[in-house]
Amino acid sequence: MSTSSGCARQAAPVLRRVVAGRAKQPEAVDLLVIALSRLRPAPERTSWDYGWCVEDYRRSDRAALASPSGPVMLQPEGVDLFEQAVLALLSRNGVRDRWDSEEIWGLVASLLVHASSSNDGRNVIAKGLDTIEKAPPALVCFPVSNLAWEGEPSVIKDSVIGELGPKYLDSVGQAAAGRHDLSDVAAGRWIEEQISSLAASGDERGGVIAFTSWTRKQGQGAFSQAEESFDTLIGLALLLEDDVEALGLYSGRGNSHRPGIRGLTLHRPALERAKESVGAELYCRPLVVSDLGHHASAHWYGEKPFPLQALVHEPERVDEISACMSGSDAVSRRMRVAARWYAEAHWSFTSDDAVLAVGIALDALLGSRAGLPGRAMSERFALLEPDPAARHDRARVFGDLYQARSATAHGGKSRLLMQPGFTRDMERSARWAARRLLSLSNRFTPIGDDQLDKVFDDLRWGTVAW
Repeated sequence: MSTSSGCARQAAPVLRRVVAGRAKQPEAVDLLVIALSRLRPAPERTSWDYGWCVEDYRRSDRAALASPSGPVMLQPEGVDLFEQAVLALLSRNGVRDRWDSEEIWGLVASLLVHASSSNDGRNVIAKGLDTIEKAPPALVCFPVSNLAWEGEPSVIKDSVIGELGPKYLDSVGQAAAGRHDLSDVAAGRWIEEQISSLAASGDERGGVIAFTSWTRKQGQGAFSQAEESFDTLIGLALLLEDDVEALGLYSGRGNSHRPGIRGLTLHRPALERAKESVGAELYCRPLVVSDLGHHASAHWYGEKPFPLQALVHEPERVDEISACMSGSDAVSRRMRVAARWYAEAHWSFTSDDAVLAVGIALDALLGSRAGLPGRAMSERFALLEPDPAARHDRARVFGDLYQARSATAHGGKSRLLMQPGFTRDMERSARWAARRLLSLSNRFTPIGDDQLDKVFDDLRWGTVAW
């Protein structure tokens, strides 16, 4: 870190303008330049950059930042200036859109320390803040578990899914369109590590399936946004499939084989290949003692990897999912929320959880910001039916769904849940509603929720028909 006298020389002109009142609202750059001169070595303290998002910490006598020469501290006046600078940054749309607010505090703090080692601290700070505000999309890539994929990788909107390898890198490079890709040395090293460490414990094919996404969010927020995109992709693929059972996708069996981020979600094929050493982790043998004697049976969750490729093999379906993942119109937003809750229903283990989750998915698809009673929701569901003569039956079906959901939400137990297949019928109704809502959107193109409400009102009163 350079001497404080250099920082003071850069800060002095700005400080004089602020004191003189000629700069009533100094820019974040000016505030941080002044704060540079308030940095001091603090060898007795322990640095914690992330902790600077906590006011009690950054204003305590323990607060310190990491620097190449050891921990440093900000004098109280420097902390005031630092806070003003960060708050000024957080008022900018470009910063709020790209960063989680907690992460910004530590990021700017580390920038301040970095600038202190330069002879031109102002320039370093200015460039750093400009990067923070205008950072281009970040690339996030992670291996996924419990997912089947063969052949060419697929590009779905701002994401690439497929098996790690040369073809995957080519697909990422083409989809990048000038953004970050996986061609640099560090990315190549990471890919080699994934293949060597994960392929050996993978499925019979030994490949590593990966998901890549470009995100507006930066830092840790980029990972969260990419994870959300992956979950949305899986949910939409399920929600928009007419016959999931034909693909061997049966709901109500729990989430043991649910696709997820490998390392955070257990990759079942890896354990199944090593069943001799980890067999006890793959099944349970509960003991039941009764008048009929002792009985211990093995309970085993054995599902095939999720066949995402079969759900998105048609170009039309890819286009639908891509539009739903990125669209800002009312229906696209609703589809993303509904997909999340539909996926929760699919991987639920109990009918109660499934009914609640499907109920929320239907609310997302059909509801209104002002809130709607069950009768109005039933009416909207019926209006999605193309045959007017069949709308009465559709309304009756939704009435049953709504009754089961309401009873469960209020701690009751609907008799409908005792009917064989009721939960899966409810899920089929949600999938039907999703596809019909997309058709309605294509026909009437409502942009906002108010316009969508008007479409349903017009259908209700016969002003329009479809």
